[in-house]
Amino acid sequence: MTVPVQAVEWYRDQVIFLTGATGNLGGCLLYKLAVKLPVAKIYVLCRGSVHQATEKWEMSMAE
Repeated sequence: MTVPVQAVEWYRDQVIFLTGATGNLGGCLLYKLAVKLPVAKIYVLCRGSVHQATEKWEMSMAE
């Protein structure tokens, strides 16, 4: 699935604050933001510890 050019340009160099990133939908959104869009920085609000969130993302994301 490709991202429309207008969306890519809107996200270029944006700073994103993402809540719910440890859930299923939030993890998918985090992956898309990090891999597919040219954002400058992503801040994530994690439930639990950063270590737990990182383990969840490593298990659910491809690479």
